Amino acid sequence: MDAWAAQQLPEYLAVVSSRPDVAAAALVAAEWAAELMEAEVGAVVLGDRLEAQVGFPRGAAPSATLVLAAAQRRPTIDVPGLGACVGASVGLGADMTGHLLVARSGAPFGAEELSLLRGMGRILGLQLRQIETLASMQQRQRLLEEFARVQRAITMRSPLQEILDAITTGIHALFERDMVSLRLLDTDDPDWMMLASQSGMPDWFAVKAGRLPVTDRGFQHVLRTGEILMVNRQGIDDYTDEVAISTTVQAAMVAPVSEDGVRVGCLLVASFDPERRYDERDSETLQGFADHVSMALTDARGVQALHQAHHDALTGLPNRTLLKIRLGHALGRGPCGLLFVDLDRFKLVNDSLGHDAGDQLLIETADRLREAVGPGNTVARYGGDEFVVLVDRIVADVSEVTAVAERVLAAVEPPYVAAGRECSVGASIGVTVAGAADAPPSADEVLRDADVAMYRAKHRGRGCIEVFHPEMHAVLMERLDLEADLRRAVEQGELFLVYQPIVELATLRAVRFEALARWNHPTRGLLGPDLFIPLAEETGLIASIGRWVVGEAMRAAQRWDAAWPGARELGMTVNLAVSHLRLPGAAAEIAGMAAAIGYDPSRLTVEVTENELVRDHDVAVDALFELRELGVSVAVDDFGTGFSSLRYLRQLPVNAVKIDRSFVVDVDTSPEGLAFARSIVGLGTALSLCTVAEGIERETQLTELRRIGCTYGQGFALARPLDEPAVLPWLSSRDGDPHATAGVGAEALHLGG
Repeated sequence: MDAWAAQQLPEYLAVVSSRPDVAAAALVAAEWAAELMEAEVGAVVLGDRLEAQVGFPRGAAPSATLVLAAAQRRPTIDVPGLGACVGASVGLGADMTGHLLVARSGAPFGAEELSLLRGMGRILGLQLRQIETLASMQQRQRLLEEFARVQRAITMRSPLQEILDAITTGIHALFERDMVSLRLLDTDDPDWMMLASQSGMPDWFAVKAGRLPVTDRGFQHVLRTGEILMVNRQGIDDYTDEVAISTTVQAAMVAPVSEDGVRVGCLLVASFDPERRYDERDSETLQGFADHVSMALTDARGVQALHQAHHDALTGLPNRTLLKIRLGHALGRGPCGLLFVDLDRFKLVNDSLGHDAGDQLLIETADRLREAVGPGNTVARYGGDEFVVLVDRIVADVSEVTAVAERVLAAVEPPYVAAGRECSVGASIGVTVAGAADAPPSADEVLRDADVAMYRAKHRGRGCIEVFHPEMHAVLMERLDLEADLRRAVEQGELFLVYQPIVELATLRAVRFEALARWNHPTRGLLGPDLFIPLAEETGLIASIGRWVVGEAMRAAQRWDAAWPGARELGMTVNLAVSHLRLPGAAAEIAGMAAAIGYDPSRLTVEVTENELVRDHDVAVDALFELRELGVSVAVDDFGTGFSSLRYLRQLPVNAVKIDRSFVVDVDTSPEGLAFARSIVGLGTALSLCTVAEGIERETQLTELRRIGCTYGQGFALARPLDEPAVLPWLSSRDGDPHATAGVGAEALHLGG
């Protein structure tokens, strides 16, 4: 070796030894060899693999040609784009199987050049061996650390999802440039595999490949063979039809995972790098992690925890969490359909027959829906009496989804048998189709759209199907605006009360007033309680509104007392929600307000709807007994609509029942209507309860109600609701005598108290 060559080798050694890994060292060696040899091509071949090269674009090198030329040390190499070139190949020494190869289109390599090339080859071989030895030690240490971390998590019974995430994260830490995923068979549909955990996977890939079918040609074939699969770019197409995989993944390893000896999924490592190749050492590492996955899955508590995390405990259906995962995957693949199903009369069954009967009905509904939608689709319980159906396929037209919705309606239409009684439920369904856009909507957005459509279906009359349209968002926004406005209404004085007289039907004398809330909205005008009280219930504002109503009504009564002594004989009725009364200290709070205002609690009557009494019976009993101890009377509002039983009425501290207007409307025109009203009056008499008829609008209704013995009544035929300033003039106008109400007994004024 001459002086020139001897001078180059120390610099070459310094450069190669500064590189941290085999790939970087091989690449810089190829670059230096090509430069010093004035060659167009430089390459490093390790075994039968082209490790590094210069002279060709990335991914375009003729790997097979260069590997063969290096091994056979051919003097001439046919290089694409250059033609026949002079080649030179030298070994990397006894401890490293490989070659350093150069090729150029000029003169053959001289003796000095070949001597330099051989020295470079030996230096590279020694350096690669040192790198591999050090890397092997470091890799082994990291592998042991990752295994120990996973084993601790399994031993400590960490949540299964945490264990699985620790495994995929640990693999990704070792295979830094690669993505890792764990796929498990879908317990609801074993023809599909779900993405259970991943690390290093791009979001777009997770969407496209999140849920894959189990096919003989797919990566999932390891479920059948039980052996690790390693494939390179040329073999990828043989194992998958998924375009997102076949067009991007360049190399992959797949290992089966088991639960109690049964193969239930696979652990995958894949790379987008066209130069990536996996070897036996890589497969051994993957197998070690796959064994840890199998250990975690076999742990019974872990499996149960995973299932519980994604399934509804009552029905066994996928829950909201799993639904959103599947919906997200479906939206990434293309247009899919979604049904939001709400049972129409479930609350009535649950309230009247009990929670056990309600649970029984929900379980049967789940079975009916599964059968109606067929395999390949997802039925999930969203919450309460709400179900969601994911039509998990590419949908060409919304009619495909409405056809599924019609099958669902037909499935829930036949009567159920719950608690030994036959009952009908029905459903309202919102439908939407979404996905396949460049930027598909989120799962939450699609669920919101279907939910909005479902509420529109309910408003159409229940038992309906409504397809979502963008303009429906305006309805949703209006509701949100109204909610925000309602939160400010009390403080800004927008709520006010009107007072409707309740009269003794035998004498037509006023005995009390019912305080009715109204909302003077700054932009929408006058709003009745039907437009904001349900919203107040949903948003938790009902208690604050109830407090205001009680206080304002008692203060108004005090003002009437001060202006006219005869008003002291009149009672006041307020409507309160059970959700308000069950708050700790609610009854004591009412007593405190009465004491502060100076109002006698015995003049106050609290009305609670029958539906609420049935639904929250135990809570209602406690709250109402507290009110009775204060001297407050209790009336059941909307009686006849909630299917309360005689047993319920006898248990409750009730003074009066109010006959719902729906049973008063035809009391003068229908024998059946009159018979129903008579039965309620008779029930009240038997239980020593006063009866109050609501919605009396015709003289003939008044006549019939008097004839069957109804005690009290209210309605437009008697008096419309009055503003506070109009109350005393109305009382004074009764027979021209402001004392017209005098003489009504205390018992009557107290509605039977």
